[in-house]
Amino acid sequence: KWYERIVYEETNEKIIRVGDLPRRYLNSLIIGVTSTMLTVVLGTFAAYGFSRFKIRGKDDILFFILSTRMLPPVVVLIPVFLMFRTIN
Repeated sequence: KWYERIVYEETNEKIIRVGDLPRRYLNSLIIGVTSTMLTVVLGTFAAYGFSRFKIRGKDDILFFILSTRMLPPVVVLIPVFLMFRTIN
């Protein structure tokens, strides 16, 4: 529809002009790249440590990490809600 295109183009131009959108995209990119790199580096060190060194309770720790990845977020929704509710 022709009017939707005009309205959306005007809105997009206004957001870019007034909302400082490129700066916000840059901030999001910096945060995303930094957190990804930090996660990969820390995960690599942790994986190396678990694979090379004898750690007491290593199997239990690895099982805990793996089990948290297997659960869908909906399963932990109610327990997390109850914890936050007690914190108020």
